[in-house]
Amino acid sequence: MITVRYAELADVPAITDIYNEYVLYSTATFDVEPKSIEDRTEWFYAHPRDSHYKLLCAVDDQQQVTGFTATNPFRPKEAYHTSVETTVYVAPNQRNTGIGKLLYAALFEAVAEEDLHRAYACIALPNPSSMSLHHSFGFSPAGLFHEAGRKFGRYISIQWMEKSL
Repeated sequence: MITVRYAELADVPAITDIYNEYVLYSTATFDVEPKSIEDRTEWFYAHPRDSHYKLLCAVDDQQQVTGFTATNPFRPKEAYHTSVETTVYVAPNQRNTGIGKLLYAALFEAVAEEDLHRAYACIALPNPSSMSLHHSFGFSPAGLFHEAGRKFGRYISIQWMEKSL
């Protein structure tokens, strides 16, 4: 059985491993160099439970992390404080099992009482699974940026999605 809970410091290595799989083998992130445990630990501390920057993880019966989700600052300027960018990553061997939906459901429940107005998601194209997930949570297209990044020797377009909170 998969459960979702707030991430703990002990989860950082597993979260880092999951993320780095996407860095190395996917265009889901435009990072091109794997993140270190130190990088991800700093990122972990930027998500205290009492802020609206949440970090949750999905764990199996043995408490192995199978995915994670977070709200992050949308932009650094103060006027953007009521907007967040969301992210969700599922372990490669757990894709298409419903973990992404479990994570997003828990994330939006966790931020429901926060002073937030909008959530944004940036999806590298093509990614029909991510598009479907975001549509199922009420996201709608907000802008298409053609060939915004280059990874693995090819240009990749991104679809920005938005959701009212």
